[in-house]
Amino acid sequence: MAKVLLSFSGNKLNVKEDFKFFPFYEGLIRALKRNGNDIQYMIANEFVASYNSRSNKVSPNLNFEKLDNYIKSQNFDLVIAFNNAIYDGYLQKSDIPYIIWGVDPISVYADKDKIKANPKRYILAGNCEEDYINIKNYFNTDNVNILRFATDVVSKKEQIENNISFVGSLWRSSEKELLKKGFEPIELRKIICKLRENTNLTLDELKMSLNSSKELLSQTTVFWLLHGIASNDRVKVLSALSDLGLNIYGLSEGWLDLADSNLDLACCYNKKLIYDITSTENLYNKSKIGFNMSHIHARGNGFSFRVLDIMASNACLVTDYKEGYKKLFGQYVDLPTFEYGNPQDARKVCNYLLNYENERKEIVKASNKAIEAEFRFEHRFKQIEEIVNVSLLNDSEGSIKRIKADDFIQKEEKENKKTLNFSFMPKQKTKKNFLEKIKNHLMKKREEFFRFVYDKYFSSPINSLLKQNAYKILPNPSLYNEKAYFESYIAKVSKGLPLKKEGEKIRVVFLFQEASYWVSIKTLYEKLKADDRFEIFVIAIPVLTVPHLNVFEIKDKHIEFLKENNIDYIDGRIAGRKCFDPFYLKPDYVFTQIHFDIQRSLECKSTILGLYTKVCLVPHAFLLSASDNSELIYQQNYFRIFVPNEEHKNILKSVIHRDDNIEVTGYPRFDLYKEKIEDCPIWNISKKENPNIKRIIWSPHWWAYGSTQELADKIFEFWAYFYNLAKENKDIEVIIKPHPNLLNGIVGNGFATEEEIEFLIKELDELDNISMYAGGEYFDLFKTADLMINNSISFLAEWLPSNKPMIFIDTERKFELNEKAEKILNVYYHIDNINDLNNQINNLLFKEQDYLKEKRRLLAEEFLPTEKDAADKIIESLIKHVND
Repeated sequence: MAKVLLSFSGNKLNVKEDFKFFPFYEGLIRALKRNGNDIQYMIANEFVASYNSRSNKVSPNLNFEKLDNYIKSQNFDLVIAFNNAIYDGYLQKSDIPYIIWGVDPISVYADKDKIKANPKRYILAGNCEEDYINIKNYFNTDNVNILRFATDVVSKKEQIENNISFVGSLWRSSEKELLKKGFEPIELRKIICKLRENTNLTLDELKMSLNSSKELLSQTTVFWLLHGIASNDRVKVLSALSDLGLNIYGLSEGWLDLADSNLDLACCYNKKLIYDITSTENLYNKSKIGFNMSHIHARGNGFSFRVLDIMASNACLVTDYKEGYKKLFGQYVDLPTFEYGNPQDARKVCNYLLNYENERKEIVKASNKAIEAEFRFEHRFKQIEEIVNVSLLNDSEGSIKRIKADDFIQKEEKENKKTLNFSFMPKQKTKKNFLEKIKNHLMKKREEFFRFVYDKYFSSPINSLLKQNAYKILPNPSLYNEKAYFESYIAKVSKGLPLKKEGEKIRVVFLFQEASYWVSIKTLYEKLKADDRFEIFVIAIPVLTVPHLNVFEIKDKHIEFLKENNIDYIDGRIAGRKCFDPFYLKPDYVFTQIHFDIQRSLECKSTILGLYTKVCLVPHAFLLSASDNSELIYQQNYFRIFVPNEEHKNILKSVIHRDDNIEVTGYPRFDLYKEKIEDCPIWNISKKENPNIKRIIWSPHWWAYGSTQELADKIFEFWAYFYNLAKENKDIEVIIKPHPNLLNGIVGNGFATEEEIEFLIKELDELDNISMYAGGEYFDLFKTADLMINNSISFLAEWLPSNKPMIFIDTERKFELNEKAEKILNVYYHIDNINDLNNQINNLLFKEQDYLKEKRRLLAEEFLPTEKDAADKIIESLIKHVND
């Protein structure tokens, strides 16, 4: 009897459900127990800080010492980590036999560098000869073995219900987005052809084959291009089977999205979940054909778990051809195969088997024989015994235990000062009624929405016919389509401005278009305003709000912001929907708030401004996303971009292919943390009034904007949660600080009406201790809050210098973070449901169990300016380069 620890990844299909994992792992666990072994298993996603980053660093939510001591106390005889997905700790330092069993390409392995650094510590294994060679070469080790997949599925005589069953995903792709961004179609076809020939081409090798569009190609887009190619191939082949009794199962409802273009195939999709070994076995035993088609990544001799599952069942495997199948199964069965990506060939094979039942049954019988001879887990146990000298084949019955992350949650032994009153949580009826009240009015017809919007925009009398048809997609009547006007304007500004004479004041213009971004330049504006060497102008510029009619306007809230903050400004609105021209101010520098030109009129576009003045930018956010940053290309024409750190500079340089216009000065927003304040008037309840009040900021961002009804519903669910939290706990105050475009996005997508949003906001007025704040001045709010709850990357860096805890809601994260951002995220707390949120709020605010505080403080030192303020460094640069 052996004590075995298994670790592998799982999938959380629903935030309310537990992790699920492939039948392969379930079968392995079952077989180990059946052969008298004591099994403990871990689902790696639960234990590591970021599974997507392929790092085994333990989640900060867990007590590492407690976890490590538990693992050490179990005295395991063997550890098997699939793709090396297992927390980093005692096991890597011990002498316990440690097998890394690869079930995916090496690129998916976790902590590859650590394996490379000490390959003798590990026993590596792959599924086929190609894996063996790749692993050996990549890790430069001879300690490599071939451990083929196995199955615990059993063939049973069942009533046949399906002709053909296919279990697999239809992945999203990046082709559409690339084309929308202007990627040349002929160039995209070239890239697709290259990837079909060799999926291992590097990004640089792919870019070398392009004549244009290189800046739009990134590692992320290539990753999804491969998935798009595989999806396209699957659709093409499976479409040829749609009238043969095909049934498709899979986690991705992308199959249903095919309904507009491929209704026959979409109708083959079955929502029934096929994931565990019981459902898999049941499906294939009731199918005549189990269909398999490899991912384009696996065009070699590697194959999916499902190949053996089908061969072990009552279904006949039909799969794309691989040369390795003959070596593996040739002495038992001649598998029916088709040429990869060839729909006619696949249809021909399936049609034949459906018409010749006896031959189909003979293939099934021979396939079952192959499985029993070489592809049961017992065959692998015998191999493993020879490799590590651990007995896995015993006559007794073993045991199974799952090691759960919940048992190692970080806790501090402190006296409970208070327990939050969450008595409203069980009142499901109230919660349900609240959500239903919102949902009853959702998904209005888009036509009605557009009528409402344009009626609102066109408050002054206009052509009635235009007003009646404004909701339709009208041709874009370009404001600058008169060639003579355009050419004369360009000729005028291209003459440039005279050099600055000694003693003359330096003129700086700020183009103001969004109140929430003003904080990025607030300290710079204030210091320039107080400096006699400068003359400062702020122009409130109209932006494009109704693209179909080319309407430019300034939102009232932005003008109110300028007035409330005593900022002298020029109102940029003039007749004809043009903007006041900065050219007439003869500026030495013009600062834009945002690098996108698309919303600004001709006079305020960076490319035009750059003809006669020096255009500058202070980015309004840290670069934290690891996804495509191609939109940064707009910054290529700027005279200076003042960035917060070297990481930002390097990312920007890789996109705009220059760094002579990039200057590292620090982040002016962080200058604000140096200003000490006693309290912030945005809060309704002052600290003097109630010194014990606990303050929470909830900052919902992009869940609903441009997304789905399901994700929008989560906004309403959390909104109800915080409303009731405030209602039931008078010593808590909540401020809701949504993204500036979130509520408009919810309305714009038809997930709620404007009246419903107004109702939600008005309902907050019933309580003194909850309100919504939509202003752009929020750093005083940050400095006087006790906790932020957030679901976006937007405030990850900005909140850090406060050294207050953040709870990150990680339920629907659809973005990958770069290394810097992951580092920040690791000093915040993570939850994925409301019940966990209850516990974290209670622990952080009332039990004072903020065990990440010191780690946040140390990390914040990397972001806070240590010498001069960022604004002072920018001013020095402006003076130095005024006559460049």
